[in-house]
Amino acid sequence: MVRKLNIKRFLSVDYLGVYVAALAIFLSQIPPLYELCQKAKPKISVNNMLALSHFLGRPELYLPITITNDGSKTFTVEKVICELEHIDHTESKTTWTMRAVSYSNKARNPLDSSNNSLPLGRLRLLPNHYWSEVIECSVTPTNKQIQEERKIQGNMYLFAQTWDKNNGGGHREFNQKDWSTAIDIFNETFNLEAGEYKFNLTVTTSDNIPINSEPYYFTLTAADIKTLSQQKDDYKFGFGVLYPSSSIWSVVKPL
Repeated sequence: MVRKLNIKRFLSVDYLGVYVAALAIFLSQIPPLYELCQKAKPKISVNNMLALSHFLGRPELYLPITITNDGSKTFTVEKVICELEHIDHTESKTTWTMRAVSYSNKARNPLDSSNNSLPLGRLRLLPNHYWSEVIECSVTPTNKQIQEERKIQGNMYLFAQTWDKNNGGGHREFNQKDWSTAIDIFNETFNLEAGEYKFNLTVTTSDNIPINSEPYYFTLTAADIKTLSQQKDDYKFGFGVLYPSSSIWSVVKPL
């Protein structure tokens, strides 16, 4: 026997409380309307100076940057990538993909030995807030480079400990085998030349949406390249291997 569905029964006032409760449960599972309308507006900019150094020939950039959230939604910075390119006006382009690995609030001299840099991890930025620091961008080394560098640094560290214990500190020159190997790595890796370089920064947020800065450029002179190249002569004293090397400074301009 087939019975007809009585629609009026379900529209009865007796079921009103059930419907209200069910609607309340449903609405509690979705975000408020204002949250659905919120939008993050990240923006990244670079100040007008940068410092450039290298570690065994791999370039390192120290960039004073500002990341701003002009939107109404909090976002989290997952990573910052710097794409550096030598503008040589030829078909063969020399490029470096560099990742921001640390930051410091000392914009004046990020390579100062008294400057304590911190690892750059996930950065949470609230609406209408900004974050302004000096970031260190470096090329990710290969596994082979990591092994070679750790071996050299380990040998130099042990040598320094023994030297200081026996001589009370002071001027020291490390074993030739270690610093000559460091020079070999430099000669194989270093490929900066005089000329103009352009770069841009890409910020990737937790929403996996990349935000690009405007392109910038700076100039390296022949004197700059000579200064950077001559730093390998200090490897025998540990500078550039165990201790920071000096940097060269350059003016940054929008491209």
